[in-house]
Amino acid sequence: MSEEIKIDPTTIARLFHTVSFSDSENIRITKKTLALVSEYAKLFTDEAIVRSNEYRLEERRRLANSYQTDTNEISTTNEAAPTGGALDAKHLEAIAGLLVLDF
Repeated sequence: MSEEIKIDPTTIARLFHTVSFSDSENIRITKKTLALVSEYAKLFTDEAIVRSNEYRLEERRRLANSYQTDTNEISTTNEAAPTGGALDAKHLEAIAGLLVLDF
């Protein structure tokens, strides 16, 4: 089983202190908070990848179906869905709005 990749809590702490808080001298962030934010960011990233891939597959399925001329040959099962290709920024852009609202 592969080791899960997480965002380093030190990086998150540095981001909080430099970007989020104007008075970083008086702010203390616990390790538990950093671990929680790290896990949240990982979940967000994983969900973005899953949704982007689903969008990519649906886009390819729609494109493949648009070239078929005989309606009897069009299949709606996932087995006929084209596979392959790569995730692109356009796939992430397409799902970003709802993803942010869901989180």
